[in-house]
Amino acid sequence: MRNSAKSYSSFPATSSRLLRVLSVLICCFLIVGCDRYKTKPLCSDDTTPSNLRSFTLNASGTAFDMRTGLNWYRCLAGLSFSNGRCQGIPLRMSWGEAKRFAADLSEKSGIGWRLATKQQLQNLIQPDCNGPALNTAVFHNIGAVNLWTESSSWKHRKDYACTVYAYNGAVSCKQSKATAYSFLLVTEQDPSNH
Repeated sequence: MRNSAKSYSSFPATSSRLLRVLSVLICCFLIVGCDRYKTKPLCSDDTTPSNLRSFTLNASGTAFDMRTGLNWYRCLAGLSFSNGRCQGIPLRMSWGEAKRFAADLSEKSGIGWRLATKQQLQNLIQPDCNGPALNTAVFHNIGAVNLWTESSSWKHRKDYACTVYAYNGAVSCKQSKATAYSFLLVTEQDPSNH
């Protein structure tokens, strides 16, 4: 009878030790597994011409991506490209207004400008840096903004569309189409021929 009483009294000490060891192991795994929160360098720290990667820059303010065959306007919509920089105040529009803006610009310029798809914007993201996570040698003054994409949310309500957060490349397809965000313009045509 004494032996069974003794084994019950040692149980709390053993379980307490085991609980402490498990707690330490769990904390170690959590700390090691949190590298997505580690500080990344700023993309703006590398603006050297060699950082252009697959882009060819045009004096008109466009950049041709040799990987995708797309021509990007280097500034947020509403800004003008002058003296190698983006100047002015960027437009912030609802999703529908942004699409109409691109359609109106296309009609007036004869160039098929449009919003980029979610995948096309994601292809611009540089995963090893942020602040913004876009190539700042190509895209100037973007900052930490949500950028509209042409992509609607197929998984959620029909009044949602997708954005890409320029700061770190995060994608959200739960953005109300009525919210005003900035956007980039892209075309398959060569704007320098117009």
